[in-house]
Amino acid sequence: MLWDYLAGAGDSPSHSTAMQLDPLMDDQELDSRQSTGAVYWEGAARVSRDGTQLGRAYLELTGYAGALRMGGP
Repeated sequence: MLWDYLAGAGDSPSHSTAMQLDPLMDDQELDSRQSTGAVYWEGAARVSRDGTQLGRAYLELTGYAGALRMGGP
């Protein structure tokens, strides 16, 4: 997964830095369509840039598996 971090204020970032995010464990995706209607990825990841490890992060990603259905049929 490649993530672009935009630093700056509002819609005018001063720079963009691409970072690589690699999951630390398999199977961190949660399928809760039967209860909340959401599919999301949540878990630990390694953060690197240009092959150099920068640290670790805890991420929660939503919306990548389609729009959420909110209420009603």
